[in-house]
Amino acid sequence: MATVEHSTTCRACGRDTEPFLSFGELPLANALVPIGTKDESRFPLMMTFCSNCGLVQLAESVDPDSLFRHYVYLSSNSPAFLDHVRILTERLIKERALDAGSLVIEIASNDGYLLRNYRKAGIPVLGVEPARNIAQVARKDGIDTISEFFSIDLAATLRSDGKLADVIHANNVLAHVPDLRGFVAGLASVLKPAGMVVIEVPYVRDMIEKLEFDTAYHEHLCYFSLTPLVALFAKSGLDIFRVERIPVHGGSLRIFARHAGGGASEFSVTQMLSDERQWRVRDPALYRRFADAVEKFRPTLRECLAALRADGKFTRSMDPKEAGFDRSKIDYFAAIKDQLPPLPTGNFKQDLVVFVDGKRSLGKVTFKSLKFSEGVIVQNGNEFKMASVAYVKFARSGTAIMRRKK
Repeated sequence: MATVEHSTTCRACGRDTEPFLSFGELPLANALVPIGTKDESRFPLMMTFCSNCGLVQLAESVDPDSLFRHYVYLSSNSPAFLDHVRILTERLIKERALDAGSLVIEIASNDGYLLRNYRKAGIPVLGVEPARNIAQVARKDGIDTISEFFSIDLAATLRSDGKLADVIHANNVLAHVPDLRGFVAGLASVLKPAGMVVIEVPYVRDMIEKLEFDTAYHEHLCYFSLTPLVALFAKSGLDIFRVERIPVHGGSLRIFARHAGGGASEFSVTQMLSDERQWRVRDPALYRRFADAVEKFRPTLRECLAALRADGKFTRSMDPKEAGFDRSKIDYFAAIKDQLPPLPTGNFKQDLVVFVDGKRSLGKVTFKSLKFSEGVIVQNGNEFKMASVAYVKFARSGTAIMRRKK
């Protein structure tokens, strides 16, 4: 069984944190168990806040080996995300004039979904991916990959081996890291003097304003705004000089960092820091109001799920990386986990209800072997037309109800 560590101090600055929202004890989002399993492991899910630096985080950390050594999510399964990173890598190749003498490192490189764009351009790459099964997939595709967690110690090894990066990517991994300060110090250690770090993280402001409580689960230890990130990176001699808001994963930040002394930050950074001050990013009352909104929403969702079930529909929470509703929250909100049927694999006549992020359209979303595109569902290579698509709003999250032609 996985071990859990409880902390009352901030992962970024070390000051005391204040709890504001508890989901109780929930199963791990990616630890699916066989039907009929009676004793499913559950772990506390408590959100806390640091009023000193503004970082939102979980009080508990589940053993990373239990979460990430064997992983089920392949980034290449999402065509939309492949397009997202392709556009970014093409941009950076031009901006940074990368060539065969450069090195690009990605931390949490998954199956090589991003690095293969650089490799195709003849640029050397190195992936760092702790999930051994997924690292093996990347290596089979020709992506040099180390099967380890990135840390200050691994960074020291890479540095001693002469592996210093012109560009370091870390997409949607910083939120998973228990030792934030060690991780960022490691970035600084393996970054060339004129190199650049590019990191994407879900934006806590989007989570608060859109009621995206479903993005809170055990893998996501931290929920970032720019304010604590600037302070965290400065401690390791890195300056965040540019920031962009991007729509992926319900709303995210893309930050660009370099060694201190590289020049003034761009207007995007000063503007967002000012906006976050006005938003009162360090005010505990902001997060208490969010917790109250989640609690008030709970009976609304329970009633809606009960009505859907009574009307002969079934519900299924999809992959939490792609969907806007984490399966573990089904327990918290509706307590119907034992009534969730397996995902259908062939022709089916029941309505399919899929939780998706309210900002994301159904134009092109992939859930494992399921692909939705303008009223068409593709299952295992077979296309089936949908009779209609209705969209039911849950605050700012959504449930797509798709009725297939019989």
